[in-house]
Amino acid sequence: MTEPESTQEFSVTRHLQDLATVIGFGVLGWALCGFVVWIGGQFFSMNTTLLLHAALVIERNFNMFKSVIGTWVPFALILVTTYLSGVCARRRRDTA
Repeated sequence: MTEPESTQEFSVTRHLQDLATVIGFGVLGWALCGFVVWIGGQFFSMNTTLLLHAALVIERNFNMFKSVIGTWVPFALILVTTYLSGVCARRRRDTA
C-alpha cells in the first residue's frame, strides 16, 4: 500500500468517525429534549411544558420566534460557529 492510499484511508475513516460523533451528539440532544417534554408532561400542561422546553426562564419572551430571520439566522450562526470551532480544533490537533 502506498503512502497516499494510507493517508486517504485514514482521512475517510476520520471523517466517518467525526460524522458518527456529530450524529451521536445530535441524537443525545434530541433525546434530552424528549426527556424534558416527557417529564414536563407528567407534572405540567403541554403548553407549560413546551414553554419550559423553549427556555422561557432564560429568554423571558418569544420575540425571536416572531420572524424567520429571528429564528433561523441565530440557529444558522450557531451551526456555522460550531462547525468552524471543530475545524479549528482539528487543525490544532493535526499540527500538534
